[in-house]
Amino acid sequence: MAANRTATAPGSCPYAVFTVVPEDWSVLLGTLYLVDPRRLLAAFRQHLYRSAMGLGVGLEGQLFVGVHGAYDPATKTFPLHLHGMARGGMIPIVDGLRKLGKYRPAQQGDGRDAANTPVRISVGPLSNMPDPLTYFLKKYWPARETYVDEHGVRRAYGGKHKGISGPAYIEYLQFFHRWRLEDLTMSMGMHATQNGIILH
Repeated sequence: MAANRTATAPGSCPYAVFTVVPEDWSVLLGTLYLVDPRRLLAAFRQHLYRSAMGLGVGLEGQLFVGVHGAYDPATKTFPLHLHGMARGGMIPIVDGLRKLGKYRPAQQGDGRDAANTPVRISVGPLSNMPDPLTYFLKKYWPARETYVDEHGVRRAYGGKHKGISGPAYIEYLQFFHRWRLEDLTMSMGMHATQNGIILH
């Protein structure tokens, strides 16, 4: 078994891994075939532009992000979200998404799918490589059941989540059959070549 490895950015430029849950990205069972992940990623790109404008900065640094999902048997929906990695100037831009309405925390009675922390970001060296980078490329979507707590906020049950089953499982497989990896991912400030990742 290979030893854990840590990646540090050149100079003083840090890395971060993040998860973001934009509002209105939950998809009803039976309608996942209508979702175009390329449009979701294009919308997210615009969210980044708005965050950068709010900070008074340009889109600097690097970012790589992938569409991920789960299935909630309680609401019969697929809560879609994004996992990604940011570097340098992209880190405060991702963190700045918190100021946009699309990334507001769940409120009492609004029924949002457990998006109590719509922007989660962890800055620092990337350890146990390449797991932090391959995590947001995984095809596995779990069954993640939610409930409404005493404050009227929808939350997810803790513990290990099971796999999706039944019609939801078939629908999720059909979704992956339709779309290519490049349709489900987006990079900014970088591109892949046969000789590795080129930053720009």
